Amino acid sequence: MMTLRINQTDLDLGQDEHALLHELCLDIDELVRAQPREVTQNGERVLTLLAALEARGAIPEHRVRYFTHPDYYPGGRKRSLKEIYEDNGTRGDDIARHPPFVKIMRYFLNGPDLSASVKREFSDAVQHAGGEITGSEVIEVANAARRITREHGLQPHAASDEFFKLALEHGAHPMWAKSIYERVRTTRVR
Repeated sequence: MMTLRINQTDLDLGQDEHALLHELCLDIDELVRAQPREVTQNGERVLTLLAALEARGAIPEHRVRYFTHPDYYPGGRKRSLKEIYEDNGTRGDDIARHPPFVKIMRYFLNGPDLSASVKREFSDAVQHAGGEITGSEVIEVANAARRITREHGLQPHAASDEFFKLALEHGAHPMWAKSIYERVRTTRVR
């Protein structure tokens, strides 16, 4: 099975965790085409790595909250991603085994799924606005995120969620991150 490999993560991994990471397929499209046995094995590896990371508190709290808390998931209509899984009948460890969870695992490991140049431009915008994202800076930062979306040819629907996550990475309260999310989501791409 071909796999989306992550050679670098922004988390500090132990040797066993690093080995597990290199055995994972983190590409949902690849998992859809994989044999059921491979999907099952991958799910067990995801669960094992997730448990190891959780046991030592290696995943930043705002990333965990993106999955577990409704305020940190703007597309959930007042439900967390975890609650959405549970509402669909997937519970407990089976959530991590579920193939679409690899997208969440990638976020836990690497943060927002945006290029380094997009992240850098966003960071520059935050610094230009005063170094943080609060009520008085959020409009300027949201407008910058919208401009970045256009200039980089990003799809607003997908980019809005990634910019929400990126705002969390910069310490934004979910309320301010959601303002950026909404601004990017309504971007018209030329």
